[in-house]
Amino acid sequence: MRKKTMSAIFCALCFTLFGFVLLSLSIGMLDLRSAGISEKSNVPAAAQFESDTSVSEDTEAPHDGSPLQLISTPLILIDAGHGGEDGGASSADGLLEKDLNLSLSRNVASLCLVFGIPYEMTRDEDTLLYDKYGEFESYDGRKKSLDLKNRLRMTEELDTVLFLSIHMNKFPSEAVKGFQVYYSTNATDSRPLAESIQSFVKSHVQPFNERVPKAADSSIYLLKNINTTAILTECGFLSNTAEAASLNTPAYRAKLASSIFVPSAEYFVRCATN
Repeated sequence: MRKKTMSAIFCALCFTLFGFVLLSLSIGMLDLRSAGISEKSNVPAAAQFESDTSVSEDTEAPHDGSPLQLISTPLILIDAGHGGEDGGASSADGLLEKDLNLSLSRNVASLCLVFGIPYEMTRDEDTLLYDKYGEFESYDGRKKSLDLKNRLRMTEELDTVLFLSIHMNKFPSEAVKGFQVYYSTNATDSRPLAESIQSFVKSHVQPFNERVPKAADSSIYLLKNINTTAILTECGFLSNTAEAASLNTPAYRAKLASSIFVPSAEYFVRCATN
């Protein structure tokens, strides 16, 4: 039964590859929950959190609380970066990274749903995950650290075949632009998958993009500490006015989501059928 199911998934993925353009046009209908991104948020653009992905080592995420309901099904864990009090990067007109991350993550999740790829999301609403397990009376001074540690904990409690983290970028120079993939060096499959995603984006979304995937260093806590295949995508620069405007359109996010999904789904199917 499992082989038949995976064969059906593989056929669906073949359709994805040959129907990429149709898929990009139709995804807006799939993502009904995130068709619009507000340009403003209740969180100031200069939130009290840094917009990087680092975490201090002196904050422990305890493991004596109630765990997630264990899921034995292999799956893709889709991680929408930042959230809640942590707006992440922002554009000149107030577009927040956390909102774009969630919208794109929902796009990828919608494609997983349509094509039968098992998935979970670290968050599906505007929140940080520092209190996900409800194990402390006070989280003051360690919200960011616990948020990242709890995202890592989720990958360990689920049967995570692939951890896929969605982010946006920012740089002092407005001229800098382009999609960039980072990969974990802890699993050998991370780099070739990162190369495949980067190449797919260049072929279908950003023909100008000459970037190559980068190995994550210690500043990217999740990729440095995770033990499964793991990718972090910086989907564009909010400091670039034109790219921020593109990221704020459902059609452009649809193309990016498709470019992330296709190589990721192909990788998942290969793992599940071996």
